[in-house]
Amino acid sequence: LEERLVVTFGARRDQQETNRAIGSVLIPNADPFGGTRTENTIYTPAGLASFSGNTRTFGAVFRPVRWAALVFNSSDSVRPVTARDLLNNALAPQKGVGKDYGARFFLLDNRVVLGVTRYDTDNVNGIYDPISTRTTAIPAIAGIYQAFTDARIAAKYQFASLFAESRDNGDSDGGGWEVELTANPTSRWRISLNYGRADLELSNVGQRMAAFLRAEMPVWQSNAAVPYLTRNNNLETFIRTRDGTPQRDFATNPARVSDASQFALDIINTNNQQEGQSPLQHQRESLNFFNSFSFPKLPLLGERFGAGFGASYRSAPVIGYDSKIPLYGRSFVIWNGMLKKRFQLPQNRALELQLNVSNLFGEEDLLPFAATAAGVNRWTYQRQRQSWALQAAFTF
Repeated sequence: LEERLVVTFGARRDQQETNRAIGSVLIPNADPFGGTRTENTIYTPAGLASFSGNTRTFGAVFRPVRWAALVFNSSDSVRPVTARDLLNNALAPQKGVGKDYGARFFLLDNRVVLGVTRYDTDNVNGIYDPISTRTTAIPAIAGIYQAFTDARIAAKYQFASLFAESRDNGDSDGGGWEVELTANPTSRWRISLNYGRADLELSNVGQRMAAFLRAEMPVWQSNAAVPYLTRNNNLETFIRTRDGTPQRDFATNPARVSDASQFALDIINTNNQQEGQSPLQHQRESLNFFNSFSFPKLPLLGERFGAGFGASYRSAPVIGYDSKIPLYGRSFVIWNGMLKKRFQLPQNRALELQLNVSNLFGEEDLLPFAATAAGVNRWTYQRQRQSWALQAAFTF
């Protein structure tokens, strides 16, 4: 085919063993470097996890004419996961399958290169991390088992059985388009443009928590009236708001297991509204543009001076759900700039300095980060603050 067709194939097998630390012990006066202490990390067989999996890739580039090429890539892989579920069990490995296919066009004697790519991805057993489930719901659930212990009721789990730093599993199905353009209108001017649109949908979210609740909810319901003596500020605020009792004293009028159950389930069900939707913080569209120019000899600056500027656009992210309808934040644009100067030194040596400035115009307003209803933002965050970096490269 006179080098018109290039085919690649790859295969890899990974084996990995990890041991999760459960804490550390301080060893006083044992630091040979004069420090005050050394920590000896504690490992146990319960933290040991083994993994093995295969990755296979296949690719092809077909260039029937000098100015165009067709591209195809395929990959399937199994990736290890070190995270653990709410009962401190290792999560299953992630399985990913992806394909992309597109075209490349080489125009105007390769001064303009245009690429259009379509991709599809599937991820099974991906990491699902609804933050408030692990930071707020799981501590409340742990308190339920402490309530059973306090009431001397036999239960399958205890307060310490639940792992607060847990993650969960969820699947995702994605696809999208990418358009890339690079151009050199002149020998000194370079332009790059990249547009992406990504569609992503979650399914089977919170698999480990769902299985846990199916098994344990009957136990909670049959002991709904058991006093919940563990003090939990989030739970108490929930009850006071729900019942309209802002002055309730939980020391003398404690919560019940039914209260903690409702509180935890409300959080979990709210987070699981991601089922069948784009995940939190997903941004469907992105656009990156940058152009740079190398100047001829300039007064004071001399030769080998360059400058550039560009912008990055991100569409509004998903920041919450209202009855499974996604709520969106705000889109934004950040401008960036660059200056560089190359100094030619004797004996074919050179020094190149480059200044990069992010968020060139200092736009640092707050953006919505989380919401529970349209127009009701719970948290905001500040977009990337203005920053700069000076780089130097010496060649010899």
